[in-house]
Amino acid sequence: MSSVHTIGKFFLTLTIVLLCVTGQASAKDVNLVWDPNPEFEIAGYKVYYGAISGSYNGTGAIEGASPIDVGNMTNASLSGLDDTKSQYLTVTAYNFTGQESGFASEVNSPALASVDFDGDGFDQAVDCNDYDAKINPAMVEIRYNGIDENCNGMGDDNPDDLDLDGYNSVTDCNDNNFAINPGAVEIHNNGLDENCNGMGDDVQVVTPEGVIEAESGNLTAPMQKVADLAAANGSHIQTSTSDSGTASYNFNISAPGIYKIVARVFAANSGSDSFFVNIDNASEVLWDLNPSGSASEFNVWREDSVTSRGTGSPSSPQYDPYTVELQSGSHAISFRGRENNARLDYFRLVKVGEITIADADQDGYDLNSDCNDNNSAINPGATEIPYNGTDENCNGMADDDDLDHDGYGVWSDLVDCNENNPAIYPGAVELYNNGIDENCNGMGDDVLLVTPVVIEAESGNLTYPIRIKQDSNASGGSYIEAIKNNTGTASYTFQINTAGTYKITARVFASNKGSDSFFTEIDNKGEVIWDLNPTANSSEFNVWREDDVTNRGTGSFKAPQFAPYTVELSQGSHTLTFRGRERGAKLDNFEFVKM
Repeated sequence: MSSVHTIGKFFLTLTIVLLCVTGQASAKDVNLVWDPNPEFEIAGYKVYYGAISGSYNGTGAIEGASPIDVGNMTNASLSGLDDTKSQYLTVTAYNFTGQESGFASEVNSPALASVDFDGDGFDQAVDCNDYDAKINPAMVEIRYNGIDENCNGMGDDNPDDLDLDGYNSVTDCNDNNFAINPGAVEIHNNGLDENCNGMGDDVQVVTPEGVIEAESGNLTAPMQKVADLAAANGSHIQTSTSDSGTASYNFNISAPGIYKIVARVFAANSGSDSFFVNIDNASEVLWDLNPSGSASEFNVWREDSVTSRGTGSPSSPQYDPYTVELQSGSHAISFRGRENNARLDYFRLVKVGEITIADADQDGYDLNSDCNDNNSAINPGATEIPYNGTDENCNGMADDDDLDHDGYGVWSDLVDCNENNPAIYPGAVELYNNGIDENCNGMGDDVLLVTPVVIEAESGNLTYPIRIKQDSNASGGSYIEAIKNNTGTASYTFQINTAGTYKITARVFASNKGSDSFFTEIDNKGEVIWDLNPTANSSEFNVWREDDVTNRGTGSFKAPQFAPYTVELSQGSHTLTFRGRERGAKLDNFEFVKM
């Protein structure tokens, strides 16, 4: 009689491993491992599962409904289970006759929604890797590492869209600004490339008529041309070093007037917003591009009128806008870098007014052309009244009693000492040693002047419009004066007894800075400009005083190059000529002083 063996109770050890399955929503895998049954007639094993403890009629596993026959394997995997529900699992063994053992000890796979294996505060329902605390929906994405740290399903192997405007950083030229992306509407002439097409403002900056491009000037380092799509013609200029680098330009003015300068500029901040400006080599002015310090005027291209800080401050310039009187013809302007990175695109001159010159008597002729601006009956358009001693039409002749028609009459300050001889008049060339006073200076000029002596200005050979005038305060009661600008001469011949270096000291009178200069020339060696009052000292106007002849040279009227002007004179005869430069400048006498 054959014996029957009964399968005893199993003693199983089950190990459960739970995995998150990427791409399968609400699913989990369960791995079971157990010790083999010690009975020798074991043919295989069955795995039971279910959502209720002790009830193993579960469904949903990809491997099939409970129970699942796994043959003589001592491990099994169930996949695709609902991870929102707990699963209870056990194992039985069966022999070759089909007898099956009782259930092994039950094991439980809890619902994943309540499990946080890596302790990062996110369970497996939302955590795409619950075994790495550095991966969860709250993490900051690390770009370009192939890992989806923030569980957004993108993997982030592709570039991010940091400003969330729908365009990633490959196509978005500014992924930190929501308003800048390939689909944005371009705002013209603001210097920004809103639609990322690389053109800046999509259209070339339109420049007004008469514009001078900044990069067209004569630039000295470190002033330099910089490519810029937001600038007119694609370039601007700037200096890289404070107080250094120039940009110079020549331009023509067709209509005289008062002008301001309008420029297109860019200032990033208050530390890069100023230039020095110089017109026609006059003194520089300090131009603050954004004197009010307005935030809206920084970091944007805009048009700005040149100002001059003067005695004001950066926030309150003395001259705003800065204007200058320009006559017709050629002029020069220079911009010098003051603060590095201040940018200049272009500039133009805009006429804002007419140059007005005083017309005190309201006769339609200003001071430049009216020989008596205090009498409306005297002007270049008036009709001359003969023989009254008055020059009504300002031609300098009076036209009433010049009998010999040499331009001088008995009526004038420069009296014609012989009205019957046109070769004798004030200013005629003196012929020495002929006994005739050709130039009407009363001396006859039969002898040469010998230094050192004081020479009366009225004693020279005078040409119109240098005229002799009377003044009781002048030595000898007379002096000479130019009645028109840049014309008329007074020439003198003198003898030097001792060779050496000499200066010229003269007695002069200047009523203002518009009538305080002569041209001076010795021995026909070239004229120099002599400013009578180079310091413009008010105490030296409207008074007779002694003054050394100076030479402006390469200096200015305020700072002549040579003061006093000296000259090397050999023993013997020499000539000195004064030519009128500014009308109204008066000369009483002069002398040569050996240094």
